[in-house]
Amino acid sequence: MGKRRKVCSPSQEGPSDGDICAELKEFIVSENSKCVKEIRDSNDRRIAAVEESLSFAMDSLTAMSERQRSADIDILQLQRETAELRRRLQHLELSEDREQQEKRLTSLVFSGPALQSKTSREDAARLIRSLVQQRMEHALDSAQVKAMIRLRNGRVLIDFTTAAPGSDRDVLFRNKTKLKGTGLFVAESLTPRRQAMFSDLLRMKKEGIIFSVFTRSGVILACRSRDSAPIRITDPEATVSAVSAVGCGLRCEAQTPQECSGFIYRPDDGTCRLFSGDCRGPAANSSQLITERYRARVVSAGSTDRCACPAGFSRCAGRCLQRLNTEVNYTTAESQCAALGAHLAVPRSDEENQCATELADAAAWLGVVQVPGVDGQYRGADGCGTVPVMDRWADQQPDKVAFGVVEELVVLLGPGSEYGWPGWHDNPASAAWPPLCQLALSYQLNCL
Repeated sequence: MGKRRKVCSPSQEGPSDGDICAELKEFIVSENSKCVKEIRDSNDRRIAAVEESLSFAMDSLTAMSERQRSADIDILQLQRETAELRRRLQHLELSEDREQQEKRLTSLVFSGPALQSKTSREDAARLIRSLVQQRMEHALDSAQVKAMIRLRNGRVLIDFTTAAPGSDRDVLFRNKTKLKGTGLFVAESLTPRRQAMFSDLLRMKKEGIIFSVFTRSGVILACRSRDSAPIRITDPEATVSAVSAVGCGLRCEAQTPQECSGFIYRPDDGTCRLFSGDCRGPAANSSQLITERYRARVVSAGSTDRCACPAGFSRCAGRCLQRLNTEVNYTTAESQCAALGAHLAVPRSDEENQCATELADAAAWLGVVQVPGVDGQYRGADGCGTVPVMDRWADQQPDKVAFGVVEELVVLLGPGSEYGWPGWHDNPASAAWPPLCQLALSYQLNCL
């Protein structure tokens, strides 16, 4: 017989099992309620602590953000003040440099092995006077010498009373090449800043980056190639610092094309030199060609080819050229090229002239104009000075006047032209020829 299950039921004696069960249930419910309350209270305390911590963190974060924002504002203001102080300091330095250079315009510096053995000023003066007399056939006037100073390395500085045309200072500097082979060299006296820049350019000449460098009245000039016109180096204004060649290019981009058409960046010292009027094309040996704003002007949209030209233009000898088909007078030809962001083509080398000849087809206007009042000299529409013309004229050209009309402009006739011998011909502005346009600021080295 199986065991019977014991249940709470009323009993005659003492507390019944039902009462015990009810009390037990009540106790369990009460304990459960206490546990739930304790858990809920504990959770509430934890949530409150977390909320308090979050509130504190948010307050701290807000305070930190405010402090960071305040610090950023202070830093920005400090940067602006620093930039303004730097600008003022640079302005003062440049003003002082100009004033110093103006004071040096009457001075010349003599150097070379011929002076090394002359220990006294008198001996040096006698040597200079003798060589000038022999080579230049010019007798120096001692009354024009204000001061004579012996410098380091055997050099001698002579300060003259005037630098006017015909003065001793003027004659000496203009004829200094006549002293070649004597061991005596003549140079203008430059400020320390300009002298440092000139020395740097001399190193660049030795490295083959530029062809020549020289001075005129304290202004430093350089030629990138044998055929290019001198570039006026506007340093020290044009000397800035940059962390990379692209940064240097962006400095150039910030200027107008007239202020900066090219630059040279030296990574060894971070020197960024800005040039204006570079006839060989801007930044021929630099990374300006890869800056985005620059490429947007000279490269076809979507192209990654650095030798690509905008639509309609052809790359030849590093230039972007386009011949238009309408025959127009010279003034209209200039306007049509300008509408394309270009100017009439100016061939400055044999390679560029060959490209222009091929693209001109039968004939085309060039941007070459006779210098007013100067026979045989022609300037370029690129604003870069005179253009070499001697070997480019067609047979019996230039004839300067035809049918009573003065011809001061240049048209290029191709080999298949029916209008005359191939080559350059001078023409009046009223003549009608198609324009040959050359994109400004588009020179690319090693792009055929």
